Amino acid sequence: MKIDGMDQHFYQECVTKKRIGFRVHSVFESAVNLISQEGIWATVVSKGRWLPPNGFRVKNFPELKERLKQEDSFWMDENILPDKLIDLHIHRITEKPEQRESMEILEKKVEYLQEYLNIFGKEGFMRKPLPEKIQLSLTAFDQGLDNQDEERVKDSLQGLIGFGKGLTPSMDDYLAARILVWKIWKQIYPIKETIHFGDFVVDGAVQKTTVVSERMLQFANQGRCSEDLLRLFRMMFLSSKGPEYEDAIKEVMEIGGSSGEDWIYGIIKETKRLLVNRKGGNNA
Repeated sequence: MKIDGMDQHFYQECVTKKRIGFRVHSVFESAVNLISQEGIWATVVSKGRWLPPNGFRVKNFPELKERLKQEDSFWMDENILPDKLIDLHIHRITEKPEQRESMEILEKKVEYLQEYLNIFGKEGFMRKPLPEKIQLSLTAFDQGLDNQDEERVKDSLQGLIGFGKGLTPSMDDYLAARILVWKIWKQIYPIKETIHFGDFVVDGAVQKTTVVSERMLQFANQGRCSEDLLRLFRMMFLSSKGPEYEDAIKEVMEIGGSSGEDWIYGIIKETKRLLVNRKGGNNA
């Protein structure tokens, strides 16, 4: 078996280790999650699927999936490493600040994203009224960010992380999106905020959510996300054409059960917050 394409960061890990043994963590229709004894996370997906952080693609995915169901192990070595590497880091966006979208157009893009979600969104978790305790924690989180109050941010996260269903609970998807928006914004627009809340999210997630979600939040805090999300961020924050932007939204909406929608809710909320602050709010 030869790997068809691989996350560039994961490739460097594999080259450094030379040989890594993985066990199967979870199996899905078009993806299998693997984890090594050292705690290295990897996801193998079928050809044509968007690549996640620490992911790789194979052409003969159905056969590999059946094999992994039986053997429950997978070895990665230099013999199967690919020629095609994919950079899944947000510096692909932030290294071109001269192409950043104007505030006026960005506001319109956020409005369009919200309207698209209102029309085509499903009855996902974030679409319904949140339980009172969760809403109070979310309000406290936003107030903590606006007032640059680290302790309030940390305390509020205890009521948010891990809330929801699935391998990546809805609130974790939402928080991961907000982390990435903040990181992108910080690189391409002036900002005075000093709280790196992604660090608090990652610390607070330890043994409080699923292993898959914990890894996702770690990747987000490193500035890494899947190809489809990276494309949406690029279409949103850099100059782009309307049809390209809409296609990118559609792709993200199709992620998981409601995960794509939860990500979009987070993108909308954090972008709106930073736009308000830039216009004369507390911090930007």
